[in-house]
Amino acid sequence: MNICIFASGEGSNFKIIYSEILKNNLSSHIKLLVSNKPTCGAVHFAIQNSIKHLIYNSPEKESNISTSELLNILEQSKIDLIVLAGYLKKIEPEIVHRYKNRIINIHPALLPAFGGIGMYGMNVHRAVI
Repeated sequence: MNICIFASGEGSNFKIIYSEILKNNLSSHIKLLVSNKPTCGAVHFAIQNSIKHLIYNSPEKESNISTSELLNILEQSKIDLIVLAGYLKKIEPEIVHRYKNRIINIHPALLPAFGGIGMYGMNVHRAVI
């Protein structure tokens, strides 16, 4: 299975997924990281581990790729599954449609009740408790 991770922050879930795939000798491969933050921890981890990364939906417009470019790269990479691992942007309908039933969102609480602005990391846990 070819996996694409979407992450915006330090990449803690990304790192765990990567480590578990290696540790358990799974036949899955993280082929791609998509982030909206060019200097975030997830991007640094991808670079350190030779995982291709793309910048998408970033306020830094010069580094962005378009939705159509992203969809083409996902297809060329033969992505089977998209994992939203702390990705803080809305996923475009074209992506959701193309990858229907092949997107998993890792979020520690029921959405949309505990989602939205500021709802990431420990903020989610505090709100739930």
